[in-house]
Amino acid sequence: MYDYVLELEDLERMLLIVPAEERSKISDAKYEVADRMFSCFCILDSGSINEELLVYVLGTRKGKAMLSRCITQLRCEHSRAILYHLLGNMATIVAHDRQHQLLRLLCAPLGSIVHSGNITMVTIWMKSLLDGLSYYGDLSESLATILNDRLGMSLVSDIVQRAEHLCTMNNATLDLQTEWIKILQQIYPHLMPLLRKIPQSKDTMILSDVLAKNSRLLRSPLATFGGK
Repeated sequence: MYDYVLELEDLERMLLIVPAEERSKISDAKYEVADRMFSCFCILDSGSINEELLVYVLGTRKGKAMLSRCITQLRCEHSRAILYHLLGNMATIVAHDRQHQLLRLLCAPLGSIVHSGNITMVTIWMKSLLDGLSYYGDLSESLATILNDRLGMSLVSDIVQRAEHLCTMNNATLDLQTEWIKILQQIYPHLMPLLRKIPQSKDTMILSDVLAKNSRLLRSPLATFGGK
């Protein structure tokens, strides 16, 4: 895998220096390498993410550093698929990082993927996170574990912030907004008490602000996101 990362970075640098007429060829070569890189995370010949392998890779120091360097170099649909499965296994991944404390390296690259998503994607990502956490029974307790991790807090904040932006900019139908609001209603009672206990950071302040601004959604199922 690491050889693919180095090759991707070399090709990315070449794209910045070669004449415009040569960039298409290099870009094609880059995506070929990126596809081979992505296939390393998949179950053989299926195209489906091997979650056990992903969790294993993110349980190592080199794995976290490697993924932070390559995930934004993959095709959009591939990087989004990895994010989906990462969120579904977030509790396990965070637990494995207690010794290394290197998941923070993924905050920026995964945040950029979140902020490129539409309302359907951010809804699916949040559902994946909650489905994974529900496996452990106590949602408040498992959410606390996630929110006390820098990457976990960053991703929850990014997803909620992205959803608010899409809804307030009318980039989501009423049905999609309603689906998102139901998720917000599910996690709001757990999030707000936790945010009062967690050390303040930029992400906690952003998340608290968005949730506070939209707290009336809990009282009115017909309300729209963003205070509209």
